[in-house]
Parts: sequence; structure tokens; C-alpha cells
Amino acid sequence: MAKGRQKRKPGTEAFATSPIRTPKLPVVRGKKKAKPAEDTSKSFEGMSPQNQTNPVEQETHTESKSQTGSSRATYSESSELKDRDIRLDAGESEPDELDSQSAKSTSSTFGRWRREREKERQTEIAREQEIREEQGRIAQLRNDPGLDGLLAEDQSKSQTSKRRRPLTRLRKILYGVGAFMLAVLLYIGLVFYSPLLSVQTIRVEGASLLDSVQVEQKLEPLKGTPLTRINDQKVRELIDQEHVLRGVQIEAHPPHELVVNLKERTPVAVIHQDGKYMVVDSEGIKLREVENADGINVPLVDVGQEAPQDSAAFRTVANVLSALPSSILTQVKEARASSTSNINLTLKDGVVVQWGTAEESDLKAKVLTKLMEAVHEDQSKTAQQGQATNKVNTYDVSSPRVPVTR
Repeated sequence: MAKGRQKRKPGTEAFATSPIRTPKLPVVRGKKKAKPAEDTSKSFEGMSPQNQTNPVEQETHTESKSQTGSSRATYSESSELKDRDIRLDAGESEPDELDSQSAKSTSSTFGRWRREREKERQTEIAREQEIREEQGRIAQLRNDPGLDGLLAEDQSKSQTSKRRRPLTRLRKILYGVGAFMLAVLLYIGLVFYSPLLSVQTIRVEGASLLDSVQVEQKLEPLKGTPLTRINDQKVRELIDQEHVLRGVQIEAHPPHELVVNLKERTPVAVIHQDGKYMVVDSEGIKLREVENADGINVPLVDVGQEAPQDSAAFRTVANVLSALPSSILTQVKEARASSTSNINLTLKDGVVVQWGTAEESDLKAKVLTKLMEAVHEDQSKTAQQGQATNKVNTYDVSSPRVPVTR
């Protein structure tokens, strides 16, 4: 056994415990294949007694060699792991030997875990490297003296733009107001002073008491005037018939036509005074004079010598006549009021209408219209049958809810 120890190579024990790193050698995992047992008796045959060794000592020597080799493999593997971690921290890639070693250990769970950890570590290292590079660029930009001037210039430009922004808005508002005022002035000049919308044609409507031709002649001064500068008061002053007109309404038909609608007073009666026949309205205003009352479709009212505007009897009769529809008013020949409670109307065919007071004149007018229509239909049916018709001489509507015909 002692002889076996003497045959060890010098420095073996020191190599097993030495801190000096061993060269990188590929580590082959797995158990070594056991060599088949050999017959020791044959190996000792022919050897000199000096070279012959005890089999027990030789076995001990072999075990010590295997222990030394395993210690070398363990130390080599630990050294390789340390070197790999140092290289990964420095951003270096794994050597091909480690890849081959990892490929050989694919079947082990530890090998798969180590490969996954290596991938994660490489990803983290790459991410940290990008962050460091970005921080370095930012620091370089901040430390660049030329960039300070650019930043200062940008800040001054932003401050100037902030100061100019309110001025720009105010300028836009002023431009908009100016453009609007200019448009208004152009519109006023075009509408009120331009001959493009001047009057060239005048048409009169609604004239019954007045002659429309004469009215158009009185409105000749308006020709050539812009349509927008003509108003009702100006037209009424030119016609100069205040006693006939109740009002005037004009309509502008661009570009050159003016339409004048006359609102005349409505004649309700004819007054005979001083040998003259005068047509008056419900207010007793004289509208015109006529030779006689035959061609006038309004009744004759006797007020004596009193002026119609001052006569209470005329105002009472005028209220009754104003309530009558035009279809009945044209049939009334004469209206008389002996008192305010006794008003009688005489139709052109001689039939008398007893009106009573002027109260409820609208209702009485409707009842009288229905009575006259019913009598007319009854007389038509009787005439068609060849029978004698019953003539009605009086319509009594003094009590409109209980009318009577006689």
C-alpha cells in the first residue's frame, strides 16, 4: 500500500487543493464504464519480484487515482460555472464548449432549468444595457453646451408665441368685425341708394271709392326711388285722401315693382241734406257726393238737419248697418230710427225688418239671414208645385231667439 502511494505522481494532493484555476476542459457527465476484471495472476506472471506488487495495494492505488480525478472534475465544473457567471455579467456569450455540454444534459431537469435561467439572464442583461445606453444619451444631451442655447431659444420662442397668441386672436376678431361692417355698408349702399332696386312700375289695388288711375298719377313722384326708401306714410301723403282712406299698405316686388293696397272706408248709408246726397261710413265721415240714392247699394238714412257725426240716431242705425252682411245690406233701401229702441229697416221689395234695439246686432243679423233663406226656399218649392206662395211682409228679429215672420 505504501508502495502504491509512492507511485503517485508528484503534486497530486497539491493540485486537488490548490486555488489555481485549472484549464477549461470539457466535462463528461455520467458514470464511467467499468472495465472488465482481468486475471491478476496473468499480469504478475513473468514479472520480476521487484516489480511485482500486492494486488490489494494496487487496488488502493487505483481508488486514490479515481478520487483524485473526481475531485479534479468537480473543481473544474465549479470553476467553469464561476467563469460563465463572470462572462454573462460582462455581456459575453457562452463558449461553444458550454453549449455542447448543455446539449448533452438535455435529458436532465437541472439542465433545462439552467438553460431557461441563462435565457432570462441574457434578456435582463440586454435590457439593462439598453437602459444604460439611453441614460448615457440623455446625460450627453444634457451636458452638451450647444444644446443649452437651443433649449433657451425654444423657450424664448414659446414665450413669444404665448405673448403673440392673444394679439393674434384680437387681430382676428378685429378683422372679422371690420369685414362685417364693410359688408353692412355695402348692403346699405346697394339697397338704399343704388338704382338697381328703383321703382319703375306702380300698381294700385283695392280702389272702389277712388279711381285707381288717378291714384297712380299721384304716385308718379315715387318712380326712380329705391324700393327700400318708400313707406306707407309717404304713399298716403301723396294720395291725399284722408277722408276716404282708412289705411295704406305697400308691397315691394323687386327689382322694380311697387304694389299699393288701399284700405278704404266702408260706406254704410246715404244722407240727404241741403238737397245733396252724401255717402258716409259708420262714423258719419263724408266719402263722396252723388246725384241720387238710386245707384248706391247702401240705404238712405234720415237724420234731419243734424250732422251725422253728432246724431245719436245715426250712430245707432250705423251700428246696425255695420253688423249686416253685404248680401243683406245691398237689399236695404232705407233705415230709420224713431228712437234708440225702435229701429226699422225697409228692403227694396217693401218688406220691413223690425230690429228693435242695437243690442245683439250680430246675432240678429245671423237670424235674419237664416229667416230670409228659409222663406226663399219655401217660396221656390211652392212655385214649383204650382201653388200660390205666401208672401212675407215683416221679419221681426227684435227678440233674436224667438224670431217671427208675418
